[in-house]
Amino acid sequence: AMETELRAWCDDMLARMVRAKGAGVVMMDEVSTIKMCHELVEKYNIFAGGSSGSVFGAIKKYFKDKTIDKPING
Repeated sequence: AMETELRAWCDDMLARMVRAKGAGVVMMDEVSTIKMCHELVEKYNIFAGGSSGSVFGAIKKYFKDKTIDKPING
């Protein structure tokens, strides 16, 4: 269930990034990617590779200082 919720959250955040004007590119260094892989396995029990860690980290980085004004997947 948590994996499904996380996947839905990531899908929604990616869609918001694509729709955002001037979303640009979010760069992820290797150390941050590894940290995100660790977070995925420790918090969500998802054993993911580097590309998933990079995407998860980029989503978190992109939305770190942004306000989400409506419920996620709501």
